Amino acid sequence: YNVYYIDTLKNLGLFFDQYEIYYEAHEIPCSIDYPLINPVKEELKGISFIEQYMNHLTIESQMINYFEIHSVIKLLENSISNYKEHYFNLCEPVLINAIGNELLHHEIKTLSISEDDIFLIENLFRGRTKEEITRILEESMKTVGVKIGYEPCELLYFSETITSLAIRIELSIVSESLSNIFVLND
Repeated sequence: YNVYYIDTLKNLGLFFDQYEIYYEAHEIPCSIDYPLINPVKEELKGISFIEQYMNHLTIESQMINYFEIHSVIKLLENSISNYKEHYFNLCEPVLINAIGNELLHHEIKTLSISEDDIFLIENLFRGRTKEEITRILEESMKTVGVKIGYEPCELLYFSETITSLAIRIELSIVSESLSNIFVLND
C-alpha cells in the first residue's frame, strides 16, 4: 500500500528476533513509522506496546482488506497523488468513504463518492448538531462494521474517529467544503 505500512510490517517481524525479554523488556528494538488512526498509548512499553500496536493494525487492515484492491488504490490515488511515499494512515479515507456510501445507501465496496453524493451528504447533515451528526455516523459505522465482520468490541476502536469526523463534518457544512472530507472517487 505505501512505504511506511510495508516498512512497519517488516520491522514488526524484526521485533521478535531482537526483543530481549530479560534485560530490556521495556525496549522496542525496531522502528514503527506507520501512523494508526488511534495511536498506541505511550505509557505502554516493550511487548505490551507491540501487542497493542498489532491489535490496532489488525483492525485497520481488516477494514482495508474488505475492499477490492483496485478500489482502495483508486481511492488512495485520488486522496493523495503520490500516496505510496506519503506518511499518512491508509485506513481513514477508506473508512470515511465506506461510511459515506452507507449514508447514501450505496454499495460500500465501491468506495465511490461523486460530486452529487457530496451534495446529498451535505443535505443530510445540514442544520444538525454535532451530537446528531455523531449519532448518524455511529449508526452507519455499525452497519459498515457488520458488513465487514467486526465484533462489537472492535468497532469501539473507531469511536474517536467518528467523533472527530462529526466535528469535521459540522465545520465543513458551514464552509461548504465537505469534499475535503469524503474523497471524490467516481
